[in-house]
Amino acid sequence: MTSITDTLKLALDALEGADQIDCDMQAAITAIKEALAQPEQAPTSELHSCPYAEEIHGDYETLCACDEERTRQCAQDI
Repeated sequence: MTSITDTLKLALDALEGADQIDCDMQAAITAIKEALAQPEQAPTSELHSCPYAEEIHGDYETLCACDEERTRQCAQDI
């Protein structure tokens, strides 16, 4: 399984290897570099119910130990 960091590095390489870079591509390059500069967060050891599973499915029993980034990703997926 490819990590988010590996995926970002591949995307950055592809964008930087383009023949022409427009404003949108430059913004993407900057965003990727900023994301790569952030330290990876380890999952918390504190289990909690998923607020999105609660809201969408009424599931108040399934527990998770996600960090802030994974919680944000989950929210975007929904």
